[in-house]
Amino acid sequence: MCIQGRSTYESIISMTGKPLQNRRNIILTRDQNFKPDYSSFVYHSIEEVLKLIQGQVNTEEEVMVIGGSMIYKAFLPYADKVYLTIVDSVSKEADSYFPMLDDHWKVANQQHNEADEKNKYNYSFLTFENKCRQK
Repeated sequence: MCIQGRSTYESIISMTGKPLQNRRNIILTRDQNFKPDYSSFVYHSIEEVLKLIQGQVNTEEEVMVIGGSMIYKAFLPYADKVYLTIVDSVSKEADSYFPMLDDHWKVANQQHNEADEKNKYNYSFLTFENKCRQK
């Protein structure tokens, strides 16, 4: 399951021509009239989406929140993990930012990668775990 805001969904559609494949695309929007062109599911409140998640029969399915910044902030209190990619670059065009993580989060794994023929910039993958929600 992949949760995203309307703007994130529309930017993916504009870049790829279709929603993310092989996953359930959940769109959270305040726009009551929003109708996606593709088979995606639209919800209008975080409570509706949380109810959907809690009602899942397959608890093995990982729920991924992919943005934008308001969606990140809304779901962060419910998250067990954060998978964060940091790219060593500066963009003057960025209009959304991931929220700062507080002391409830600890780095569980990190992998640094150097720039190469496929990647113009150095980048790192970090996995954070929520110390307050650990099972």
